[in-house]
Amino acid sequence: MSGPWTKLQSRIVDTHCHVHHYQDPLKTAREIAEAGIKVHCVTVKPSEYAECITLFKDFSGITPCIGLFPLNVKEEADNLDLFFKHLKETRFVGEIGLDYSVTDPNELALQQQVFRDIIEACDSAGNKVLSIHSRRSAEDVLKFLGMDFNGTAIMHWFSGEEKLVKKSPENVFYSVNTAMVKSRQGKKILQALRPDQVLTETDGPYVLINNKPAAPADIRNTVNALSALWGKSLEETVEILEQNYQRAIAER
Repeated sequence: MSGPWTKLQSRIVDTHCHVHHYQDPLKTAREIAEAGIKVHCVTVKPSEYAECITLFKDFSGITPCIGLFPLNVKEEADNLDLFFKHLKETRFVGEIGLDYSVTDPNELALQQQVFRDIIEACDSAGNKVLSIHSRRSAEDVLKFLGMDFNGTAIMHWFSGEEKLVKKSPENVFYSVNTAMVKSRQGKKILQALRPDQVLTETDGPYVLINNKPAAPADIRNTVNALSALWGKSLEETVEILEQNYQRAIAER
């Protein structure tokens, strides 16, 4: 790879990537290190956090996050103590949230209770950086966060209504991936977002590019799309995204 991106990619952060879910996680980790991209490695159940700490201990650019994916809440109900134990060890949280593709009212109620408990614990601790899943549940997610959440929320692959974006407090950001750039609803969200609300992600390996799992280096595709949307140079776009990230992780 050559050109301006080579010099700029070390300033980019992938705020939502399941590095440990790639077919060869250590190979992916080496590629991340070679590219110089910083990555938030989100997890979907509490036990994965310690596994990622060990797996990526030699990769300073990879930050494991403590997570509990909403569709895993029912099966992980007995491991909530482990989640809250690890929550005390890191500022970085994800993937958490709500998923209303579920139809079982008991499971939905459990999701909501666990999400509320996590938000309350993060709010009490302060300075946590959350990556949040909100499939069909964006309005409730933002309602549970409230306007005075004592930390940062990053809405991952947001697909809610554009009006919710415009009402978001300044500590709520939206992480954008290549799937959003291409989809009709994603484009609507991008049009509604102010540049100062945007962060980048891949959601690899679950987002595909040319039928292959997106890798953190592929985040350049999203940056190029944002550059065109905003009418900014690549350098200016990276500068905006870098400033946004620094605000997102700044202590409050």
